[in-house]
Amino acid sequence: MSLPNTPSVPLVDNLSLWSLLGQADWAIKGVVTILVGASIWSWAFSLWKWTEMKRLKHFVTLIDENFDRKTSIDNLFVFFRTHNTVPPSGIFFLAFQEIQKVGLSFLQRHTAESRSFFQKKIQKKMEISIAKELNRCRKSLNFLASIGSTAPFVGLFGTVWGILRSFQALPSHGATLSVVAPAISEALFATAFGLVVAIPAVMFYNKLIQDVEDYEETLHILTHEFLNIIEQQLSDV
Repeated sequence: MSLPNTPSVPLVDNLSLWSLLGQADWAIKGVVTILVGASIWSWAFSLWKWTEMKRLKHFVTLIDENFDRKTSIDNLFVFFRTHNTVPPSGIFFLAFQEIQKVGLSFLQRHTAESRSFFQKKIQKKMEISIAKELNRCRKSLNFLASIGSTAPFVGLFGTVWGILRSFQALPSHGATLSVVAPAISEALFATAFGLVVAIPAVMFYNKLIQDVEDYEETLHILTHEFLNIIEQQLSDV
């Protein structure tokens, strides 16, 4: 009785990285291609996001410095209007637009209850703007987390495939090291490469999530400071 056809496993003496990839079958090459693409995307996205968060952190520091210097509300208006294209500036500029619609002097002549209602209206709009800004900052971070959690399993698939391939070759070639070693090496390389992709992605994700949380906390603090400035201005008759 003849044995069924089994996949051919190249017999190679050189077990270097490039020789293993060159003699790997389509499944292993597909796994490596997916992992390479995921790695390139995660590094490019993480470095871009890290640069953006650093820029936003620098800008909210400038806002805090303006608040600490007791800058007049007119100067704050000019500052936020000048930097209106920067996301956090737009949150505060929205409040100034609401004040302009009514007029600061007009609000000063109203009762404390009316001014309190107006401040709550501004606060609500600013909170909505902050929520939209944070959603923008978190965009695609879940995909980065997915790469960190799934890359080892993609590599593991390559490992299982390579081991099965080496076992299927045993009946036709015999249980020799020259037969088993190449496929086993491909399998182990797929697992190792999956970890190489996953570990930086997880580290990047944790760092960026922490940056977004710090940014969120700073925005809420600055919002309260800004509302206190508005309250003081409205109280000055």
